[in-house]
Amino acid sequence: MRLLLLGLFCFIQSSVKALDVAPDTIELAYGDAIDRQVFFHDKRLELRWDWNPEWLSNSTWQANGYIAASASFLDGYADPNKNLVSHLPSEDKVQVYALAPVFRFYNQIQSSTRAFLDLGIGGSWFSAYRLEREGTTRQRLGGHGQFEIRAGFGVEFSRQLELGYRIIHYSNAGLNGTNMGLNVHMVTLGYHFR
Repeated sequence: MRLLLLGLFCFIQSSVKALDVAPDTIELAYGDAIDRQVFFHDKRLELRWDWNPEWLSNSTWQANGYIAASASFLDGYADPNKNLVSHLPSEDKVQVYALAPVFRFYNQIQSSTRAFLDLGIGGSWFSAYRLEREGTTRQRLGGHGQFEIRAGFGVEFSRQLELGYRIIHYSNAGLNGTNMGLNVHMVTLGYHFR
């Protein structure tokens, strides 16, 4: 299945390059829930399309942004303190699909290295909105649709590789009744196709 997805991604990327809709960046991320109620790992694949040109540009700071489309896979794991397993609906797994505009602020450190700060708000869809443990609902998100609020920072090397850290907060902003929200933190690794 993974080989099929990789082949499909390569085919799509090469096919749409001529239409100039190919992504500018691919990112892999891995993290955990910050909440004490649920226990899961988050594996995320993100594709990005940069906005051009840079908006703010002086000797050290630049501002730009991108559109991020992502797929996350949440897997339950054992609670280290109580030795219980987090049971997530849909065979212990939840998929999250998101689309978000993100503002990125750069600070030039060296000629080929720059630090960045990302801030963004977008939308997401959860395949299940009740995260459970031992048959008891612990985290109710109120509905499949959620807002995704993100903040992150990191370093770009040679303008091609980047390493970062991100916090994501999911919330329905009270639009679907119950609004317990969900917080995830993750380490990110990105590759720019420029």
